[in-house]
Amino acid sequence: MDSVKAFQTLADDVASEIRDECFPTAEQPQTFLTGTVTSKTPYRVDTLIEDDELTLRAKVRDSKMELRFEDPRYLTQGIRKYFNPL
Repeated sequence: MDSVKAFQTLADDVASEIRDECFPTAEQPQTFLTGTVTSKTPYRVDTLIEDDELTLRAKVRDSKMELRFEDPRYLTQGIRKYFNPL
């Protein structure tokens, strides 16, 4: 999880710098983050997850979870809540 937190912090910083330098008068853009995490233990059933609190939509197939966050700041909480690698 430390690597995920470090990535999230870096991504937030990069996005802020680009927004401030390149689009200083623009309104806050709508962003999203997608990704796939893999477990060594396969899930038994295809599952669809929708979590409005974390702005998360996820699809689980076999040992992979495909994640989509409307607000990337919830990445760490979403992985902790829905993904168990062991």
